[in-house]
Amino acid sequence: MLSTYEPVETTIDYFDIGLQYGCAAEDRYSVQALADEIVFPVCSKAFAEAHAKDINAGELGNLPLLHLSDTNRGWPTWTDFLVQHDIRHHTTASNPEFYSYQ
Repeated sequence: MLSTYEPVETTIDYFDIGLQYGCAAEDRYSVQALADEIVFPVCSKAFAEAHAKDINAGELGNLPLLHLSDTNRGWPTWTDFLVQHDIRHHTTASNPEFYSYQ
């Protein structure tokens, strides 16, 4: 078994089955959706307690949010989520940025 962040279309080795996010490489492999995705915000108990007066749908875009710095995979972003829910988003340089969800 191999776990990797590399897209399946970059794989040159033979494999029996692969699981990935999205429908990349549909032209090379038989791709079948396994489940729909539901995306929703979560936070730690300490964060909720520290920001209790600020946490509501309208103010979510003003909170310090964790961001993923990976533009090639189509992962959902805070901007995507907030726009979909008509919430204004104020991007600041102080928001932490990571290179993996894990």
